[in-house]
Amino acid sequence: MGGLDWKFSMLTMWAANVVCVGMIKFGGGVMTLNKIWWSLAAFMGTQVFVGIVRYNTHRGVWRILEKEKA
Repeated sequence: MGGLDWKFSMLTMWAANVVCVGMIKFGGGVMTLNKIWWSLAAFMGTQVFVGIVRYNTHRGVWRILEKEKA
């Protein structure tokens, strides 16, 4: 669905990247595997959360799908 909603997909990816890199860069301390895994989990979680919110608002490409159901 991202290809039909490029602008939103791009902004979501950038937000998830900022969260991930921010956790790694500004988390303090030594770079550890545990820190990397938590940052990747936050990256994926950000994408899932924002995607669910986008779907529930029925905006963008999801508006087209809702019209087809009716």
